[in-house]
Amino acid sequence: MKRSIALALSLMMLFTLMVTGVSAEEERPTISYYAYWCGALDPGSYVETFVEDHLNMNIEVRKVSHTDKEAVNLMLASGEMPDCGWFEHTYAQMEDEELIRSIPVEMVREYAPGYIDLCDRYPILYTQGLDPEDPTQFRFLPDFCIGQINTHNNAMYLRYDWIKKLGIDLGVNVEQLTDQLYIADNGLSREVFIDVLRGFVYDDPDGNGENDTFGLLKDWAVSLVTSQGILYGGNMDVDGQPLDWFANPGMKDLLLYVQELYAEGLIYPEIFTLQWGEDWELITNGKAGVLSGNAVATIWLNSWAKNRPPLALFDADPEAELLMIPGIAGPDGQVHHAKPYLPGRGESFYVNADVDDEKLADILTFFNFCNFPGDDDIIATLWCGEKGVDWEWNEDGTPNRITNIQNGERGTQVFCRNIQDGKAYEWYTYEPLFSTGLKYYVEEYGGIWNKMLEYPYKADIFNETDAAEIQMEYSKDWEAARNSYFMSVILGEANVEEDWDAYIETLNSLKYGEYVEEMSKAPTIDEIINMYSE
Repeated sequence: MKRSIALALSLMMLFTLMVTGVSAEEERPTISYYAYWCGALDPGSYVETFVEDHLNMNIEVRKVSHTDKEAVNLMLASGEMPDCGWFEHTYAQMEDEELIRSIPVEMVREYAPGYIDLCDRYPILYTQGLDPEDPTQFRFLPDFCIGQINTHNNAMYLRYDWIKKLGIDLGVNVEQLTDQLYIADNGLSREVFIDVLRGFVYDDPDGNGENDTFGLLKDWAVSLVTSQGILYGGNMDVDGQPLDWFANPGMKDLLLYVQELYAEGLIYPEIFTLQWGEDWELITNGKAGVLSGNAVATIWLNSWAKNRPPLALFDADPEAELLMIPGIAGPDGQVHHAKPYLPGRGESFYVNADVDDEKLADILTFFNFCNFPGDDDIIATLWCGEKGVDWEWNEDGTPNRITNIQNGERGTQVFCRNIQDGKAYEWYTYEPLFSTGLKYYVEEYGGIWNKMLEYPYKADIFNETDAAEIQMEYSKDWEAARNSYFMSVILGEANVEEDWDAYIETLNSLKYGEYVEEMSKAPTIDEIINMYSE
């Protein structure tokens, strides 16, 4: 009898534990999620489990590759959109398809305070994300990358050992950063730049007794548009019209200048057909001394860019020296590149329309943990993988990667891919060589070059005009038209004055004029930035 009672009690206890376990599992919330590297995610990856265990949540990840645009679109069109995630689609697209819901500001403040702190520091995030008709609601959460607005990315590199040998006075202050790297506080004037090019092409800078070295190799526009006082990559106010650089009348004078450089042999003869990476080889092999920079040129100083100068040159020739400059100065003596006004890239965090407030609270808690955990170990784990296995701390407080896992492997950069914590950005960008020049190209360290940046004139941040639609349809045609005209002028085959009007007519036949009219309706960048500045 006692044995029967004991057995019954044991069965009851076991049943109770089983029921309790089931209940506990049922009470654990589940969030479905999608982000940039999800297609590369290993099943049951380490970081995914790490996030789940810390939050006591189940995270169901949509393992669709971001490179397969059709698959991503199908996921949305078939009703398989997850509860939340990062998508490249515009708000208008998501709203038109009734795929998303709004996100109350007060809920973000309660469950994702890190994001509110970020918005308070960069109010343009409010301008991007808040509903213009109801600013108590976010339409979506814009992404953020500190490097987008904090780092001056454009740069030009010149063979400084050649410049010193030729005795050229650059007219700028130069500071030595390392044995091989120097930096200037301003750009060169056009006149000085011509002297540099002539010296590089005709004065035997490598000392081999032959004129077999070259001047400007590539990217003449991004290198020289600043010298005309025109913003490359951003529109400007020209008699009240927001004109892009390639339609700015000032380009006529610049084209004549470039035409002269080409006729004198100061520009590489094959500049219009030079293949990707060939300019790097010419510089690394000591055949050229001008590395014209683009939107990531300052961070070419980091190890990921070891296949190109400066690092490739330094390895190939330990005696070589390079000088970093922000570009070629314009009429006012400064180098005005377009200043980024949006702190993010091309994705936004959306919440599914079917999500209720209870689940939204869980989503925002998940969002805050992944992007603003306030713990260096957590940040490093989300980026690098398992502590002690994939990474460990260096003495300087940065993570040392023990295993070189790729993005998405073990779940890395899946859950915190878009909003980069400042520390994570600094860990992998502020490498030793890059860090020697922080006061020149990182705003928070002084940003000597940053002070010369200028905002573009206008932007249709709310997609209230047809500008984006026109640009999407015709931008490739505009590019083809300008490349054809500019090349013909530079080669001396077209007359810049006589043919300019025909060029503009060609652009307008491709709806560029209509695009400008639409952009004229948009707010100025200053208006956008100041909208929620208080």
